[in-house]
Amino acid sequence: MSFSFTNFMTYMGMIMILHSAYSCLHYRFLLTNIGSTIDFDTLKTDMNLDPTKPPQDVVLECLLGFFLCLFGKIMNKGDFLPVSGEGRKEVFAPVHVGRDFDLFCTRQGILNQVKCRREQGQ
Repeated sequence: MSFSFTNFMTYMGMIMILHSAYSCLHYRFLLTNIGSTIDFDTLKTDMNLDPTKPPQDVVLECLLGFFLCLFGKIMNKGDFLPVSGEGRKEVFAPVHVGRDFDLFCTRQGILNQVKCRREQGQ
């Protein structure tokens, strides 16, 4: 297996995603340990120390890792081929084949009867 730039991008993206997951777990661990000793209400700071939300650097690292994996795999596949190729012919089904979804027995008659009963009852 040859190691190319696209493989490097993919592996770096995977490593970044794993690192962001570890960073998020470490962040939550620190907040739960520190949270028992510090009262966040009396702490006058602009930092958002919410253990239910990941920090912004973790989110950015995860997104960057995802896009690195995505572009690495897309670029690894090579050139895109056209969707419509030569020798492609149109296929038409006859009218009597494949029209099982046409329903001619509906609830319209029952709904009309209920409507008439309601009008007669009023």
